[in-house]
Amino acid sequence: MKTLEMTDDWDLKMEDNSFSIIKYPDKIGQDIKMILYTIKGSNKFDRDMGVEWIPIIRYPTEGNIKRGILEALQFYDRPLLVDKIDVQMDDTERIAYVTLEIIVDDENYEIELTIGD
Repeated sequence: MKTLEMTDDWDLKMEDNSFSIIKYPDKIGQDIKMILYTIKGSNKFDRDMGVEWIPIIRYPTEGNIKRGILEALQFYDRPLLVDKIDVQMDDTERIAYVTLEIIVDDENYEIELTIGD
């Protein structure tokens, strides 16, 4: 199955006037980011996909963020190991910077997210 490649701001990526297809292993990073940036229940094709961000944003603690991410990644369609989740909170801006270290298919991935931006 082919997957369209997305830009950093989630538009479809174009190359030579056609949509770009993302390939393995880059697809894994895009898939995981898509799961983590999706609010659970908002995807009409898969209501279970995503993170329950609404309660987390109400009570934005490091523990709530980590728990929400781990729960969402349970639905990823490949076995993965979350090696590390680092959360840096900026309470004045109400933003959290999250770095995940994940292992999928014996490949290491570092994924960075900004929550509340």
